[in-house]
Amino acid sequence: FNDDGWGYSSDLAHAAQKCTEAGANIITMSLGGGGANSTEENAFDTFTADGGLVLAAAGNDGNNVRSYPAGYKSVMMIGANDGDNNIADFSQFPSNTVTVGRGKKRKTETHDGYGVEVSAGGVDTLSTFPAGTGVSASMTADGTGYASLAMENTGTASGTAYFMGTAESTDSGANGNICVIDRGNISFHDKVQNCESSGGIGAIIVNNVSGVLAGTLGATNATTIPTVGAALEDRSALIGAANATVSITASDYSFLSGTSMATPTAAGAAALIWSNHPSCTGADIRTAMKATAEDQGAAGRDDYFGYGIVKAKDASDYLTANPCGGPPPAGDITLSGNRSKGGKQANLSWSGANGALVDIYVNGSFNAKTDNDGSARYSVQKNVPVTFKVCEDNSSNCSDDLVL
Repeated sequence: FNDDGWGYSSDLAHAAQKCTEAGANIITMSLGGGGANSTEENAFDTFTADGGLVLAAAGNDGNNVRSYPAGYKSVMMIGANDGDNNIADFSQFPSNTVTVGRGKKRKTETHDGYGVEVSAGGVDTLSTFPAGTGVSASMTADGTGYASLAMENTGTASGTAYFMGTAESTDSGANGNICVIDRGNISFHDKVQNCESSGGIGAIIVNNVSGVLAGTLGATNATTIPTVGAALEDRSALIGAANATVSITASDYSFLSGTSMATPTAAGAAALIWSNHPSCTGADIRTAMKATAEDQGAAGRDDYFGYGIVKAKDASDYLTANPCGGPPPAGDITLSGNRSKGGKQANLSWSGANGALVDIYVNGSFNAKTDNDGSARYSVQKNVPVTFKVCEDNSSNCSDDLVL
């Protein structure tokens, strides 16, 4: 890609081809665009067919638009969650169902690859930056360090801590001191400007909701004193402190938010899982990550979290219990079914499964985690046999194969 961060689809496809030729196991992409492209898709299809795993960011527009390359079936789409396991408000959430074809050939197809498959941490993530272009923040009060995020300006300031309320006006008491300021009522910039105009040498803005405040002073920032955001949970300690220090320095790291942060996290988890199960393929790793993700949001798979938040240890344990090379062995579940709608719909019925959820395997690969209500339906191709298996959630207790 060029210095502005964009490139052609042919460049991306060429890079995937080079990865295939080099024998790479994982491709991770913190990038995306609006439309599908067959050149790209074919390149990723080839990489995964060769045993690799491809992951890409869902996108950061906070809507249900499907971005590419994440939206290709061969690519694992990754959403972002915060430290409290809430979905990030920017994380895109396309459906896993698409309509393809025209006229009488028009049909609806459901596939995990069309939507978010799993999510990972992507809010206020410590991220690499070009050397020296990031910022690192630190803050102490009465010698105790507290969590903080850089808001604006660089430098180090130490002095008496002075509580300035919401800093809606200048205050002579701030002269020569570190301003401790509550969030609210006016802009961050105006708060810090009032602190600096009062002679303040540094500023701490305390959040009014749980967590460390992440913000900036805006593109037209006219202040110069180092300013950090602090957590609501630390408000009492900061207001009651006699002395404080704030420091913002250049760094090779800084905090960023986005599905671009979540995707390499998921890719790293995949690599860790794979390192413990080197005989597996990318498809096996993908299956294990979905089968063991921590369910969040609506029960079962949903458009926001997919199957849930990535859990590397659980996925590794799953592969230990279910070694690569096929679905779990048959157990105590009874599975039956038939076809309807001219052979284009497979109707499954099962009994004997315990728990709220079951895992469904299609043609030997994990396909979906669904409610254990005893039935499911699949759109299938007419006159093309399909093999199904139903297993208890994250278990080796499964039905025999059913071919419809």
